[in-house]
Parts: sequence; structure tokens; C-alpha cells
Amino acid sequence: MARKKRNRLNKKTLTSAEIDIYADYLKGNRKHSVPRKLSPEKQERKGGGVYPFGLSPAATPGPADRLKVTATVGALDLLSRFSSINYAKLGITTTLSDVTGTVPTGKAFAPALWIPTLGPAELVYSSGTSAFTGRNTRSANTRSGSIPFGRNTGANINDAKTGDAVASIAACDEEDMRTSLENMAAADASGGLEGGDQYVTKTFLPEEFYQISQDVTAEIGDYAPAAPVY
Repeated sequence: MARKKRNRLNKKTLTSAEIDIYADYLKGNRKHSVPRKLSPEKQERKGGGVYPFGLSPAATPGPADRLKVTATVGALDLLSRFSSINYAKLGITTTLSDVTGTVPTGKAFAPALWIPTLGPAELVYSSGTSAFTGRNTRSANTRSGSIPFGRNTGANINDAKTGDAVASIAACDEEDMRTSLENMAAADASGGLEGGDQYVTKTFLPEEFYQISQDVTAEIGDYAPAAPVY
């Protein structure tokens, strides 16, 4: 399920003139265009599963301990540029039949995400104006993608505190994986990514379990619609 989005624009970060421009955008009077938008094919999602950090796995972890995750084809393309990081390193099983775990009742699951930004060997910069605030902008021909990850063990998966190899799936925490991924990605970038691409920057988002609904016993089918109240 999609993670809840947080709005980075607020009155503390905008001038009064920018607030007016942003209000105009919210009213639909200003349009935000997305340059180099991904094709529908690249926006297609593929599913797999991970052992989540927020739920304790069994002594011998199996399909019932995994939760479903998805990633766009575009994000998987970016992952393929790294030689040391693959689905197995991310703790992802690529077979949906090996994912039978369920999210706690009334909760939604948003996996931990590694969001690398990559670009070609020579970046091309362009200038513009923000539809949100009217500020001048400068962008490059880079591409970012959200790649999920979960608990894991194995080569280069190390304890963030001690540096020792993570001993088991149950012993692996989110910071262990985050630090391990950072180290592997940095090593790959230093040695050169596939196709000569460059690792521009990265972001990590934490795993979340959040409330999505309350228990409801009355069914929609039992309701007879009436005239709206205005």
C-alpha cells in the first residue's frame, strides 16, 4: 500500500507572495509539469516480499513471515546498475507464492525504502520556475526510484553497531540493513556503476505500520441513499 505523503511546503518555509502562488496552484490555476515522465511501461509494478522489521519472525522464518512489497519497473532498472546489490541482498523474495504473511488488522504496511538517484556520466542541467512557489529551479537529467528492503543476512550484511556479520534474520534490524546498503552502494559507485552511470544521491524512508480504518459492522448495501444535504 502507498505510504502516506507529507507536505514539505508550509507557511514557515514560504514568503507571503509564495503562499499566494501556492494557493493559486491548489485552486488549479497553476499547473505543475513533470519533465521526462516515465512511460506507462516503466511505471508498471512488480511484486515480491520481505521479512519486515516491525514484526518478529519465527525461529525458522518462512513465507508466513513475509509481507508483500512492490516496485516499479523503472526502479528495478536503477537497481540493475549496482553490481553488489540485488534482490537477494535487499532481502526480497521475487516469488509471490513465497509471501503469505498478513498485516495486523486495521493497519497498512509501507516497507523500508532505499531511494537512489542516478544519472548519466555527464549530467545536463536545466532551469525553470516552480509552479508551487514561483521560485527559480535548477534540475538535472537524473532518475530516482523507490526500492523496498527487509531483514536479511549473508555477505556484507553487517551489524551497524559492531560491524560483525548479522547472525540471523531475527537479529537483523533496519539500521543494519540501511548501513549495509549504504556501504555496498558506495563501493559500487567508487568502482563504477553499470553503463558508466553515476550515483548522485540517496534517501532512505523507514518502514511504517499505520492505521487505515476502524472496525465497521454496518454494510454499504444496507444503506438507502437520500438527497444530499448542502
